[in-house]
Order: sequence, then structure tokens, then C-alpha cells
Amino acid sequence: GGCALHDLTLISFDGIPGSGKSSTALWLGELLEKKGVSVRVVAEHETPHPVRFLTDLKKPLRPWGETRPHDFSEACLGKFTRFLEGVAAGLRSPTVIIVDGLLFHTDSTSLLLMDPDKGFFDRHVAAMHHIALQRIRCRPVLLYNQPHAGGLPRTMEQRPEAWSRLQIHWKLGSPFCKARKLRGSRGYIQFYAHYEKRIYDLFKALPLAADAHLVLENPAMDWSASREKIWSFCSRHVLHTQFFNNLL
Repeated sequence: GGCALHDLTLISFDGIPGSGKSSTALWLGELLEKKGVSVRVVAEHETPHPVRFLTDLKKPLRPWGETRPHDFSEACLGKFTRFLEGVAAGLRSPTVIIVDGLLFHTDSTSLLLMDPDKGFFDRHVAAMHHIALQRIRCRPVLLYNQPHAGGLPRTMEQRPEAWSRLQIHWKLGSPFCKARKLRGSRGYIQFYAHYEKRIYDLFKALPLAADAHLVLENPAMDWSASREKIWSFCSRHVLHTQFFNNLL
């Protein structure tokens, strides 16, 4: 058998597009590996994606035409559970899992786009964290770098035009955006402003000790200072615990 579920620590990075999730996840993974820590980074573009259920659908950009919110949520939670159990079964030492966008790069965005009632969506996000909190050491991080999606126009300018067109076409064609008459680039930014605030509020309500999750505000995009704070938080919950004393 592999290591036990309690030998896993999950550090997730969440935030709107351009907030730094992917680069931060890779940076932290490399840094922990240099310290001798066993690390598994789940990147956004990993294929097949071990956590994201959306890509298991025939039409991943139109999940609302293929499944209902309740069934979608159940499938997402089941895949996440099996992933954690599979990692534990296959490893031989305490391990850190770093997920690039547990909420923004996996399935919660698609569930919100399906426009379920607010209570259902909030319960789904709480259930994602509950699965982790009940089984492993979960340390979520929210990169609230651009409050109210203020940095999205810059992100859209920096990325290929085809990326922006796809994002706008996909998300604004959803029941959520159609019901609110969100259109064009402005509508896309409005969607993420709503989503960012929703996730921010849910993070604040997580049943964790104050120092067990991190909301990092970085509107000036000062990554030197921000990464120092992230490293202080993550190393405290990995290197400075009984969890990895055998490595020190």
C-alpha cells in the first residue's frame, strides 16, 4: 500500500485569469523540490486532467447542454475524491499536492456558468474543500491580486486574441451570462468580478484556523513581496511541522 491520506498536504492556488496561479504553482513546486519535499503539481493544461471533470464531457465548452448542475457537481466531487485516494495509494512518502486553480481551473467555473441557485453553488465549493479538509491537510491560497477583476483588461491584452475570443464566446454563451445580459469584453469582466467576489466570500467562510489559509491581495503586482509571503505561509505548513521532520 501507499502512504495514508493524512500524509498528504494540498496547497491550492485560486484567482481570476492573470492573477498568477500557474506561475506561482510551478515556482512553489520547484522550490519545495529543492528542499527535498515530494511534490505533485497539477497544472492547468495537464492532459488528461486528474481533477477536472469538465474535460470528460463530449462538449466541454457547453456543459449546460449535456448535464444538469446536480449531476455535474456529483461527478466533480467524485473525481476529486478518487484523485486524492489514488495519489495516496501510489506514493511512498509524505507528499505535497499543488493544484493550479482548484476552483478556477477545474469545474466550479463551469458549474457557476450553468446558473444554479446561489445556495447550490456555495454548497458545491464548500463540499470540494470539505473533501480535502476531512481527508488531508488542505491549505488553500486565494490570489486576490486584482480586486473586482480590475486587471482582466491587461490580461486580455497580453494574451493572444484567439484566447480572448474563445473565452468570451464560451462564457458569455452560458445560461448565467445570458440571464444577466452580459455581452462582449465588458460582460466577460463583469462575470469574473462577480465570481471573484463570490470565491472571496467563500474563502472567508472556510472552517479553517486563521493561519491555515491565505488571501493575498497584490493590486500593485509586486511579486517579490507576494512570493515572500506565499513562501512564508507554505513552508510553515510543510517544512516547519512534524509532517516533514524526517526530511530536515
